Amino acid sequence: MELNDDFLADIGLADLPEAQRLPFLKHVYSTLEQRTGDALSEGLTDAQLTEFERLLARDGPTVVAWLEKCVPDFATDPLYLQLRDRLDPSVSDADLLCEYAAAQWVRINRPNYEDVVTGILADIKRDIIANRDKILGIG
Repeated sequence: MELNDDFLADIGLADLPEAQRLPFLKHVYSTLEQRTGDALSEGLTDAQLTEFERLLARDGPTVVAWLEKCVPDFATDPLYLQLRDRLDPSVSDADLLCEYAAAQWVRINRPNYEDVVTGILADIKRDIIANRDKILGIG
């Protein structure tokens, strides 16, 4: 699910004033990102966390070494090709590799990623719905 006007309607906030929509959606995204990161990091070793942090930091040599070791045929991987085609053409090849490596790392180390995100988003939606009147300034 995308965080947009449809999301707001789904949680009963279709009447949220226009000026509050984008900041609210950014807050929801930030909360989702934080909670997802916390949930996914549970049970990982320090070495795994360090490896992922280096991939996220766009440490070129680490990214290349990780790809050579874990996904040597990445250039033909449908995920890589999809990401390449979806990204803005101004994105550098190095940045593309970094995005791909981080996505692949998550797929390998946290294959339940999508389920975790879905569950956390459902929790956030329940919290918002329970506080809808307060958010709208009604209660």
